[in-house]
Amino acid sequence: MKAVKMIMRVVLLPLIAVLWVVDVLANLLLTLGSYVIGALMFFILCCGIYTAVKQLWNQTLLMILMEGFCVLVFFGTGRFIIMLE
Repeated sequence: MKAVKMIMRVVLLPLIAVLWVVDVLANLLLTLGSYVIGALMFFILCCGIYTAVKQLWNQTLLMILMEGFCVLVFFGTGRFIIMLE
């Protein structure tokens, strides 16, 4: 029984190491990417307000969709990190 556990540990060790590296990289990318995407989301929000004031409804809809996509990227990445842990 101990031999089987030892073999499983040796076999699964590379998989655990790879998943740990992916988890660390995903956390790093989420943290660093939030600065970039956060600024992009602020810019899209300002453009959306401008297009709403100017009553350019097609562009306003596009801005809302882009903002929603950015939010989905954040939640998707967070969900991925939770799944890895």
